[in-house]
Amino acid sequence: MSEPEPDLAPASRGTVAPEVPHAAFTLSFSTGETVRVSGTGLVGRRPIAQPGEAFDQLVALDDPGRSVSKTHLEFGLEGDEMWLLDRYSGNGTIVRPPGGVVRQFEPGRRYRVARGSRVEIGDQYFDVN
Repeated sequence: MSEPEPDLAPASRGTVAPEVPHAAFTLSFSTGETVRVSGTGLVGRRPIAQPGEAFDQLVALDDPGRSVSKTHLEFGLEGDEMWLLDRYSGNGTIVRPPGGVVRQFEPGRRYRVARGSRVEIGDQYFDVN
């Protein structure tokens, strides 16, 4: 006796597909902090949103050497991918993807970042997991 075929509802029935949650990303910083990404956010020594901006997370890093800008970069999720944007930081942002080409970010431009990448911000870094 064969297994019955699963009952697949055709799109014309007006069924709504369940919402797929974003894939979880975690940022592990060289300073010891670990942050689970849950939307949009800013990273820096003392990150501050500009007037009219709203973010889900503000990640403040302890950087006695002040190599990380006050508001160094912005991050967010789009579907199952994470993106980063350098906010015109003083020392820039560099990403080292696993097995990929090292890239210096152009300020103000979004870049997708793969899991396993190391992101360098000044003398600090974080790993994207």
